[in-house]
Amino acid sequence: MESAKAGSDGHGLARGRRAAQRLVENTPCPVVLDEAAVATEALLRKHTARPSHSLARRVACLSVFLGSFATLTSPYLAQNAQRFGHSTYNVNTSFYIYYDNWGEVQHGTAGHGDRQGWPDLAPKDIPSWSWYRKTHPWSEIRARLEKGVTKDLENASKAWGFLRYACIGVFLLVLAVAVTKRPVLRAVLRSPGPLVFSATTIAGLGVGCIWFYSVHPGLRFMLIVYPLVLFAAAYGIEHLACASQGLTGYLRKLPAPRLWLPLSFGLMLVYDIPAIVMQLVTTQVSAGW
Repeated sequence: MESAKAGSDGHGLARGRRAAQRLVENTPCPVVLDEAAVATEALLRKHTARPSHSLARRVACLSVFLGSFATLTSPYLAQNAQRFGHSTYNVNTSFYIYYDNWGEVQHGTAGHGDRQGWPDLAPKDIPSWSWYRKTHPWSEIRARLEKGVTKDLENASKAWGFLRYACIGVFLLVLAVAVTKRPVLRAVLRSPGPLVFSATTIAGLGVGCIWFYSVHPGLRFMLIVYPLVLFAAAYGIEHLACASQGLTGYLRKLPAPRLWLPLSFGLMLVYDIPAIVMQLVTTQVSAGW
């Protein structure tokens, strides 16, 4: 019902604008009537604008989200609390992230039963941020982060495809915002939640992956960030740019910005899927398949 009402309101606004324009073009007093047309359009916009989200609706949505998250994670949290004594226990984030390499992990908590229960180490030997800072100056911490950035980007550029898709998504978001010239700050302030969530989650996971490279140089943790970047790019194009509208001027021959991501990724997949299949077949044949 709301979409039908919004559609009829949009058609009414367009009809009012066209009628006002015809009135201006066919009368000898264009200045006065032009002002009348502007006032008419403003009145139409006032009465056909969609109502903003109320605070109660935002609170309800947040409650549903938090309730769903708590329901889905409660078995995991309960088992952790029962088995390890900490509901958020995880060997990677609780211990391994504070070691310098995998060898230290094996001689540390991994070699003292950290997957069966709380590791049987003296409290002073349990790794933590304060434990790590005692033996590592800020220069070593900075060097570890720089190494993680360099190596993760290098490995991601050699992996098949995903970094290219993420970079193209971010580029199209910046381009869409630039060419449609919508007041971005106003759009962000109107609904800051998704932007804050995306930015903090991507930044937090990204820094964690960069830091963890010294312990595990694989890309499996970095791949967690990848779909979030694509989601943020798609959401940004839809809400920070006039994604559903056609472009003006010399850009009017291009499709609407909301189509840029699917069109770009579709063209890339036309090449990537056969190439990936051929690579898999070649690998299997060379392995004696």
